[in-house]
Amino acid sequence: MAKKNQTLLSDLFKNARNELTLSSAKGYIPDIITFCEHNDYLGLREVNEDGEEIRGLRPFQKIILKIFYRGSRGNENIELTEEEIEICEKEGVGSDDTDKGNLLKKYEGKNIFRELVLVWGRRSGKTFLFSVIALYEALKLLEIDGGDPYKYYGIGSGTEISILTVASASDQAAIAFNEIREKILRSKYFSDKYLVPDGICSDSIHLLTPQDKINNEDAKKKGLPLKKGSIVIEVGHSNSNSLRGKGIFVLLLDEIAAYKMSGGPASDERIYTSLEPSLMTYQRKELVLDEDKKPIFDKKGRPIKKTVFDTKIICISSPIGKEGKLYDLFINSPSKNQRLACRLPTWVVNPNLSEEALREVSDIPEEQFMQEYGAEFSGVGGESFFPRESVESIFEKSQNLPLRQAGEPGIMYFAHIDPACTSHNYSLIVLHREMYLNTISKEPDFRIVVDHIKYWSPLPNKPIDIDAVDNYVIELKRKFFIVMLTFDNWNSAKSIDKLKKHGIPYKRTPFNSKFTKNIYDELYNLVVAGKLFIPHHDLLMKEMIYLQRKNTNYGYKIYIKPGAPVSTDDLVDSLAGACYSATNMAYNKLPMSKVVNLDIGNSSVSKRLWQSMSGPLGYGTGEEVSRKLENINAWNNWKNFNKY
Repeated sequence: MAKKNQTLLSDLFKNARNELTLSSAKGYIPDIITFCEHNDYLGLREVNEDGEEIRGLRPFQKIILKIFYRGSRGNENIELTEEEIEICEKEGVGSDDTDKGNLLKKYEGKNIFRELVLVWGRRSGKTFLFSVIALYEALKLLEIDGGDPYKYYGIGSGTEISILTVASASDQAAIAFNEIREKILRSKYFSDKYLVPDGICSDSIHLLTPQDKINNEDAKKKGLPLKKGSIVIEVGHSNSNSLRGKGIFVLLLDEIAAYKMSGGPASDERIYTSLEPSLMTYQRKELVLDEDKKPIFDKKGRPIKKTVFDTKIICISSPIGKEGKLYDLFINSPSKNQRLACRLPTWVVNPNLSEEALREVSDIPEEQFMQEYGAEFSGVGGESFFPRESVESIFEKSQNLPLRQAGEPGIMYFAHIDPACTSHNYSLIVLHREMYLNTISKEPDFRIVVDHIKYWSPLPNKPIDIDAVDNYVIELKRKFFIVMLTFDNWNSAKSIDKLKKHGIPYKRTPFNSKFTKNIYDELYNLVVAGKLFIPHHDLLMKEMIYLQRKNTNYGYKIYIKPGAPVSTDDLVDSLAGACYSATNMAYNKLPMSKVVNLDIGNSSVSKRLWQSMSGPLGYGTGEEVSRKLENINAWNNWKNFNKY
């Protein structure tokens, strides 16, 4: 017993010594350029045998990082070179006199920056810069004095400290996360800061603080599970419902201009205003110093302290119109002392892509070219409804998915028909909803799969044959188990009578701006979440890519971009209507087949042949047959999901 007590006492002394050493320890924070270039950290700089740099930060990336972190801990002595100052003056980002930003004026000030707003053209390396900032901020937390961020900021340890990147869509979020993960895996500094394999997940990376490591040593001795890490670098997309409630230390908004501007829960304004309060948790008190860097005292002789927020908000995006949160943040930046902002075209930030080379290969109109690559805010007007990358991703991942001429047994299908007005097309889309196991969340989830696409185009002086459309829909009902057909403006009473006569469940939907917003909001959510699968269809893909939105007092107006290579939006209308029906509508249907057993006695344990209205279901006890049917349905859903 004495030996056991002696061992326990020894452990107590060891833990106390560790905690004392940790509490007095001061972490080391390198300046931002050293962090990027030194091999002990990210090692992004590489030179050839002649000493020439062949890989590393581009000039304006280095300038932005230097100015943004100037004066902060570890960066007290960092300065722009004369060459870098000349570059800023040449590109017109020196003062308030231009509309490109006032980098040099802000650089010469004394404020520490909390916000960074970069309006850069496409292919400027925005995601690269995001990853560098996210990892540098993670290092600052890991190297915090005392080794325990919770104690440093005086907060409870129940909530993870999040460095959160929010993208416009799930595929864009994955790109941002992969950029961060690859840098961590190659870094010497971070090599002992995460558990293997639990610390690195598909959409998050947990990092261990010095205090976490001590706590894990104690947990290991007690046989308790280890903590993955107090600091989590994670990604989400603007349509996610799980972003609120996090303890956010750094918020990185990737392509914020591509977020919706409808005022809905996934809009740029709502995302920004709902997440900004989460950054107010991490604050500390700091002495107010005079010009000689000596403390200033109040009338009672007490040193005056100010509240300092160490959190940051980073917005890097290509522009759209002169509206939305990105535009507001940029134009108001001169009056915000803690906000740094600049606007630069692709060819300035990325010298590898000259303006001449981009113009030679680009076939988009001049205004759009200057918006996409020149980083110019276009006039107030429409914006792309869907992120182009999300639309292209839908058709790319569905390239092996076939369009069907007939449905599969046991699957319920939803259809929406968009009747033609004047010279427009008649369009019809049939789809279904299916469940599967989400490998990321480890929970059941659903996706929408398009099965059948059809449209009828009017000929000159010859309208669409309505009877032909009616007969097609009736024949389609024989091939697909359609549980609901919706439409919004089918003026033909004769057509509706045919639906009734042939037993096709139908519903007329409202034809107004409110309902249009509802169905398109639902479609947008499915697109950016990656829950929509569509077989290749050139016209539908172009309609989705060139679909525009213009905000109104009652929501927004939907239309095809003028000058686009397509002039119709009928198929995407049908897609929106069918998706809304599949995800939201409660429908009336005949009673489903049920297992019937007329034996008297304990039927759950007696083996027999079980029958349904559709025929025999299996032989065995009721529990055995029921379990077998559940397994068959689950397996079919899993096969359907994984074969594409």
